[in-house]
Amino acid sequence: GFSVWGPSYFKARGFETGSTYQAITASVLCQLPGTALAAFLVESVGRRTLLVVFALGCMVTVSGVALFSSHFVMLAFSLALNFCTAALWAVTYTHTPEVFPTHVRTTCMGVCSCVARVAGIIVSVMGGTLLATSLEASIGSYAVAYGIVAILSFVMKVDMTGKNLSQASSFNDNRSQRCLEPLESDGTTLLPRTV
Repeated sequence: GFSVWGPSYFKARGFETGSTYQAITASVLCQLPGTALAAFLVESVGRRTLLVVFALGCMVTVSGVALFSSHFVMLAFSLALNFCTAALWAVTYTHTPEVFPTHVRTTCMGVCSCVARVAGIIVSVMGGTLLATSLEASIGSYAVAYGIVAILSFVMKVDMTGKNLSQASSFNDNRSQRCLEPLESDGTTLLPRTV
């Protein structure tokens, strides 16, 4: 959402067109170290903890963009926001497939991806609609969304850090256990071993 309306936010705060796109480019470049830091910390700190930390980081930094009109401060918060956003997505893409058992993992990832896209569209539309009313309210809508992500990540008790994927969360059942067992052959096809 913020990336969609970013140029409008910078222009509304008095950035010239050329400097607006330089600011957006610099912000996007901050995503590289954010992704690298998340990849480095994901095994030692834990997925759930990092989801909460980076979602809160996104919430604070996007709030800073909304609250401060100084060009330098707005740019600094924008850089930090893109850093945290990239880190948050890196941890999300590590964590999400791990919480589902093998037999439903791809379906669940598809559903999660769809829900994320729909939520992104809704928040972007909200941000654009609120932009007509108030710049701060528009940017603040993203802070609220990141706050919700932080709360949901905190209350979610599933964290597969350091665990074998065969222990995939509380969704585990007999079918997922059978998926992990070796196959046996009837001479023509491979069949799951019957229990």
